[in-house]
This record gives sequence, structure tokens and C-alpha cells, in this order.
Amino acid sequence: KPLFGLILGGLGEPMGYLEAAQLLGRASACLIVISAAIGAWALVGPLAAVGAAVIAALMPLVVDGGLWVNNYPLLSASSSVAIAAGVALARRGHPAWATLCGLAAGLAIGLDVRGLAVVPTVSALLLVSLHATAWRRRLLIIGLMGAPIVSLLAYDAWLTQAHSIPQFSLESQSQRQRQTVLEPIARGQYVAQPQLTAACTNI
Repeated sequence: KPLFGLILGGLGEPMGYLEAAQLLGRASACLIVISAAIGAWALVGPLAAVGAAVIAALMPLVVDGGLWVNNYPLLSASSSVAIAAGVALARRGHPAWATLCGLAAGLAIGLDVRGLAVVPTVSALLLVSLHATAWRRRLLIIGLMGAPIVSLLAYDAWLTQAHSIPQFSLESQSQRQRQTVLEPIARGQYVAQPQLTAACTNI
């Protein structure tokens, strides 16, 4: 999707593309840690937030992901922020959480088609937050969450059409990703085990 390229290009032109990608990776890791803290705070309290932040910061995938230079760290961070803000909205009810949730969810969807996975989660959290709430407040929260998502999706669609960027279907992306994993294994690049090599050949 073009949105990640736009973000990376905006940062990469003045500071260098590798440096920009590394900066995005590190910032994304920090956001994941903060998201864990927000979710735990909303569900339990401040002490749980500290514990969740420490645990998230020590997770190998978060530590390693902070060094990646693709769109996965930012996708993970935006998804984490969306879910954490949704939890805070459901538990605390402040409309600002709805805006943050919508912005993060829209960014996740705009970055990668797999960002759609956050939609059922934030939708369920939105329904929880609307329980026993006045109609005017319900409309406000729905609007604050929905407007950023719709705006970012419209901008992503405009980028794709305006710059004639080809879009691959989810099935094509999955097949390509599968090939990039299976082909090195079939060549014996990772582990020289005949059984594993044979199992990954001609699939």
C-alpha cells in the first residue's frame, strides 16, 4: 500500500531512507510498549500498566521488531494503539480515546490489508463503550472514531488512483510471502535436513 511509502519517503528524503526506516521501527516499538501500558491501565490500574509495559519491552518480537525496516513495525504499533485506545474507550469512556482509536485503526488499514484485522476488535469495543450511553454521546463517539478511519481510507484510495499504484489481492500477497519462506528452505539455506527440504519442495 502506498501510505507506508509516503511516510517513509517524507522522512527519508531529508534524513536518509535507512535512518528513517530505523527511526520508524524504534518509534513503533515504543508505541507498542505504551499501548500495552494503556490497555492494562484501562482494565486494571496504574500498577498493572507498569507491569505490562515492562513485559512488552522485554518481549523478543518487540525488541527485534524495533530493528526492522519494513512496514510491519508501524503496522503492529498502529494496531496496538487502536486496540489499547478502544479498551480505554470502553472502560473510561472519554471521547478522545475514540479519536485516537479511529486514527490508529485507519492508519493500520491504510498501511496493510492485514490491518483490517483490527476492525472487528475495535468495533466490539465501540459497542461496549456505547452501552448505557445517551444518544447524543453515542453519535459523538461513533463520529469521532469513524471520521478518521473513513478519511484515511479515502486518502489511501486517492493515493492509489492518483499515482497508478498496483494493488495485489490478499491471496496474491499470501502466496508471494509463502514462496519467499519456502524457497530458501527448499534450497537448504536455513537447515540442511533432507526431510524438511523435500517437504518444502514443489508445494
